[in-house]
Amino acid sequence: MPLLKAMAVVSAIACVATVGWARAAGELSTAETEAFDNYHYEMVECVSYFGALIEGLKRRGEKKIAAHYKKAMDILVGRMYEVGKRLGMKYETNLARLRLMTRKHSQEMGSDFINFSILMEKYNERCQTVVEKPAERIRFWMIEAAKEP
Repeated sequence: MPLLKAMAVVSAIACVATVGWARAAGELSTAETEAFDNYHYEMVECVSYFGALIEGLKRRGEKKIAAHYKKAMDILVGRMYEVGKRLGMKYETNLARLRLMTRKHSQEMGSDFINFSILMEKYNERCQTVVEKPAERIRFWMIEAAKEP
C-alpha cells in the first residue's frame, strides 16, 4: 500500500475515532448516520474541487502547487472511502457521487476553466478545513444532525 494511501486511511480512522465512532455502521443512530453521510458528501465535493484545481494548475504550468493539492486530494479520497465503507456504501456509490459532483462543478463553471473562480469562491476555504480539521467538520455535522426534529 503506498505511503500516502496508508496515511489517508490512518487519518480517516483517527478522525472518526475522535468523535467516538466505535460502533459498526448498522449500530449508528439515525443522527450519526446523517452526520457521517453529510461529511462524506462534503468530502466528495472537496475531492471534485481539488481535482478541478489540480487540472487548472497543471494547465498553467504550476506543477509543484498541483502536487501539493494532489496530496490533499489523496488524503480526502482515503477518508471518503473509509467513511463510505463504515456507512455501508458500495465502492460504486462513492464513484457515482464523485462523478455527479464533477458534472455539477463543470456545469457551475460553464465547462470552461476561465470560470474556475466560481468554484474557488465556493469551496476553497471549506475544503482546506475539511482536509486540515476533519474532527471539527464531523462535530459540525453531528451538531447539525442533532438539530433535526
